[in-house]
This record gives sequence, C-alpha cells and structure tokens, in this order.
Amino acid sequence: MSDPVQQILQEINRKAEEEAQKILDQANKEAERIIKEAEEFATKQFQHEAHSRLILLTRQILGKAEYEGRIRLLKAKDEIIKRLQQKVKERLKKIILGEDPGISYADILYRLLKEAVSNIPSDNIIIISNARDREILERNLRKFEEMLRSELGRKISLKLSSDEVNCLGGIIAKSEDESFIYYNTLDGRLKEAFRKLRGRLNRLLFRQFLKEVYK
Repeated sequence: MSDPVQQILQEINRKAEEEAQKILDQANKEAERIIKEAEEFATKQFQHEAHSRLILLTRQILGKAEYEGRIRLLKAKDEIIKRLQQKVKERLKKIILGEDPGISYADILYRLLKEAVSNIPSDNIIIISNARDREILERNLRKFEEMLRSELGRKISLKLSSDEVNCLGGIIAKSEDESFIYYNTLDGRLKEAFRKLRGRLNRLLFRQFLKEVYK
C-alpha cells in the first residue's frame, strides 16, 4: 500500500500545476495586451522623439510591462499556494478525525513514528505529540513497539512524554538522553512540501512567462 501522506503530496502537485497553468494562460494574455499597448505607445512617440531616444523609451516601456507581468504571476502563485494549503489541511483533518474510510490515521502515525525511530541511533525512544494523537499512541503503543522491533531488528522501547506539542498531527521523537531529536509532524511535512511546490511554481510560471515574452 502506498504512503497516504505521499498520495496527498502528489495530489497537491497535480492540483498546483493545473491551477498554475490556468493562471499562466490568463497572465500571458494580459502580458500580451500590456506589451501590445506599450509597443503602440512607443510607435506613436516616434513622431516626437529621435530614433535613439525611441530605442531607450521602448526598452523602458517593455521593461515596465515585463515587471508588471512578473508581479502579477507572483501574486497568482501565492493565491495558488494559499488555496492548496487550505484544501490539504481540510483533507488531513478529515483523515485525522477518521472521516475518510479509505485511510487509517493510526497507520499514518505509525509510518511517521517508524521514520523517526529509524533515524535515531538509540533503542529507548520518547514520543511527543498533541493530545489527540497521544490517545491513539497510548492505545497502540505496545503494538507499535513490537512492529518496530520486528521491522527494524532492534530492541525498541517506546515511552510517551507528558509534554505536548501544538500541531496538526504527527510526532516528535527523541532519544532518552535527548541527544537525538527527530521532528516528524504533519505540519513540518506540509511546510517542506509547499516549500518545494513554491520552487516548482516559480519554474513553471516564470520560465513559461519569459518564453512567451521573448518568443
């Protein structure tokens, strides 16, 4: 079975590219209009300006048009990110509350826990979570412990911390002496996913925009 968290992140990328393309098409049309008006204005100025002055003026006008297009795309990218963040958080909340029959949140917690434990060179692990996830962990602690021992081949011992973390979900794991800490909250995973998504949107929007301007 594929990782539900990864499925959600793939869905984010798919929707982002669809919305980005729509925004890009609109922005390109607007950019073409701005540049066309700028060229018409520059042509009219030819009657009043020397040729050398016209070249400089044309560059200034087209540069302003390109800048305005960049600002418009930047705003569009932020709108896409905000809408997707809201949609993803709503989807995750349904999963966490058990409202998605196709995905077990306990399984997601275990995967996050396993990843964290795998990256801590200690068998005595302390787990920190929010209050809701702590209840799930309490019910499944011994089960998760045995699964980790079997899958990782280590004598894992799990202990729940009395501390709580304010997060959407997921866990923070640390060694007993606190020399190793692994943050694996859903909030952190989403933040990293959207950081990468912003980079993808930058490449998708701006490279295609500049291609249209200079073609």
